[in-house]
Amino acid sequence: INAEYMGYSGITTLGFFTSAATMCYALGGHIVFPSIVRVMRKPSEFKTAVSISFVIMMVLYSSFSALCYYAFGKSTDSNVLKTVPSGVLVTIAQILLTAHVIFAYSIFMNPLFYILEVKWKIENLETDYQTPKQLLQRYILRTILVLMTMGVAIGIPFFGDLMSFVGGSAIISTILMFPLAIYWKIHGHKFTQTEKILIPILIIFGCVISVVSTVQTAISIVKKY
Repeated sequence: INAEYMGYSGITTLGFFTSAATMCYALGGHIVFPSIVRVMRKPSEFKTAVSISFVIMMVLYSSFSALCYYAFGKSTDSNVLKTVPSGVLVTIAQILLTAHVIFAYSIFMNPLFYILEVKWKIENLETDYQTPKQLLQRYILRTILVLMTMGVAIGIPFFGDLMSFVGGSAIISTILMFPLAIYWKIHGHKFTQTEKILIPILIIFGCVISVVSTVQTAISIVKKY
């Protein structure tokens, strides 16, 4: 790999908590889980499906990020394609990444679309039939929301840091702390001894990551920009 060696920064408090928040954001698909379960032929298999998916994604994310950091060190950009030397493979990766974003984005945004469409009576809860007027309203609403989020992604120069900020301030709560707290509230009386120890530790760990990463990322953004 033809890249200038920039050394390694080592493990720091800021790096650890920022990375943890970013990984939570990367694996934070919980918002779409209810929508997925709702349309599954066999909802009982959801637990198996999501467990396998998380393992696969964790292996892919961890191995790829480790290889990139090993190759480029501190010069590794949050968008690694900016670090890798340009060429045919990078172009193919950009095409595949664009296709992934196009197809995955609609799934990720579906809960928000659904809530707004039901609120504004664009979605029929009693039937799958949509009138031409409702279909047009749906297209307009979804197009506006997509353009708004695209404008944020393009217009903000520190988008990578923003993702860490969002990961620390909001995503960790929705994918770690709140689910565990709700699970504790509902099933706490049936907890095993392991669950009684592990779940509070995870909640506290999530709180620490959320607070530290949010503050540190905010400071980093202010210093840079």
